[in-house]
Amino acid sequence: MFVGTFGADYTELLYRDPEEIPLYQATNAGSSRGNLSNRLSYFYDLNGPSVTVETACSASLVALHLACQSLYTGDATQALVAGSNVILNPNFYVSFSAMG
Repeated sequence: MFVGTFGADYTELLYRDPEEIPLYQATNAGSSRGNLSNRLSYFYDLNGPSVTVETACSASLVALHLACQSLYTGDATQALVAGSNVILNPNFYVSFSAMG
């Protein structure tokens, strides 16, 4: 399982008000992007590599590259690749805009 991810908007929104943080937020895949591939591997009962990469805009492509490399080297006989990015907060992109 190879997952490319970018952004932490969901977690940032949940942590804005410490009084209202959901009870199980610490175990939520959104709270630690590194857990994305592990949660999927567990859900689908997959064995073998379980890797989450965060390389900004290229994350899904890097995940695909790592999956192909794993197949080529024999580390895995099958590979699933996923990508995830949800933009819920414009602040990050507003700062890019401010830089011109």
